[in-house]
Amino acid sequence: MRGEMRYSQPQMLRNGFTPQECYWMEQMEKEAARSKENKATRGLGFLNFIKGMKEISTLANDRGYHLPCTYIFEDKVVAQIEKVEWTNTKGSAGHLLYLTKMYCLDMERGSGVGTRFMEEIKRVVDETGMVLFLFATSFSFSGEDNGLPYAFLSMDELLKQWEAEEKLTGTDGDILLFEWYTRLGFLNACTHDNDAFSAKHYHELKKQFMYVGQNNPNRDLYLQRTNAEGMCEFCRKQM
Repeated sequence: MRGEMRYSQPQMLRNGFTPQECYWMEQMEKEAARSKENKATRGLGFLNFIKGMKEISTLANDRGYHLPCTYIFEDKVVAQIEKVEWTNTKGSAGHLLYLTKMYCLDMERGSGVGTRFMEEIKRVVDETGMVLFLFATSFSFSGEDNGLPYAFLSMDELLKQWEAEEKLTGTDGDILLFEWYTRLGFLNACTHDNDAFSAKHYHELKKQFMYVGQNNPNRDLYLQRTNAEGMCEFCRKQM
């Protein structure tokens, strides 16, 4: 025999294609299958996040309140966490969460229940590979007539006012709030985007916080927002 490479009939796979051609065709099929799987699981992280939150809290909807993405912990703390997207960050549509509001019943302040709830939220964020961000500012709900803060004695009283944005009023507790989020492992980061989360003149960098889940596949991409190089110009100037 001369040094020619010959193939027996069993080796002639797929209608006469050579083994080398078959190999590359198989690789292309595997890549296509992975791409299809990624598209199918695009929102799986968020669905798993909801599942995890249901295990540690109660949905406001289950209590008869039409308040989407609102979670109640031990009937003492409530948090609204929405699925959002940064249009300038690839993959954020499947991983990004916005903590819109979090409030503890007045009589429970200082009991540690708020910290326990946030630690549980962080655990779910870690397990599901999500990213949670927020704009930290201390607030209370004020009455319509006298402008004095409400003192909610029950979760039902609080939930009835939960969407009353006109009744929200700022307080002087921002510094303590910043310290609380920092102690819980949140990082100051640029949370701005070109559209829904554009920079405002009152968006101080020290008020913007982010927590990146340990299992997030693009963790380094999000953590870049904690450095000047990864920030928008508005935030970079505050470094």
